[in-house]
Amino acid sequence: MYKRIIITGAPGVGKSTLINALATQGFQTVKEPARDIIAEQRLIGGDCLWGKNTKNFLSLLLSRSIERYQTVRSNLTIFDRGIPDCIAYSEVAGFIMPTAHQATAIYRYHPQVFVAPPWAEIYTTDNERTMTFAATLDFHHKLISAYSKHGYELVELPFTSVAERVNFLFKKLKESE
Repeated sequence: MYKRIIITGAPGVGKSTLINALATQGFQTVKEPARDIIAEQRLIGGDCLWGKNTKNFLSLLLSRSIERYQTVRSNLTIFDRGIPDCIAYSEVAGFIMPTAHQATAIYRYHPQVFVAPPWAEIYTTDNERTMTFAATLDFHHKLISAYSKHGYELVELPFTSVAERVNFLFKKLKESE
């Protein structure tokens, strides 16, 4: 059985930095699909973008998340976000996405989900990350709710260096074996 570990959190909280550090140590990692979708849509002049055609964007995000889940062939893989993130995104957009709930029930990850909390000191925006820091707080609560409702144990990552977060993550995983 493959162990799929999720690191999630609102945008700009250090998830990708942590996952990149794990990748440089040789761990199998999976990038979040949202940035790829945004880049592809911009390249082709598509409208499956947040705020433009949000429902189609989220359907594409869910589809890509499932695809990435299914392609895992490593004993331990670390995901930058998981399928339940689609639930939180849809709630932020103001609608319910039954397919995201169904997929979350079918495609299960490791029972512990690592959550990077909102961290004002490191938060920045860019061309893809346009959410205000205040909005990240709401998104964070929706993430917590989505994962909790689907039976995951949430483990909050500390506000520390990347190296200390890596050590924390592996200590928690060893404790759960």
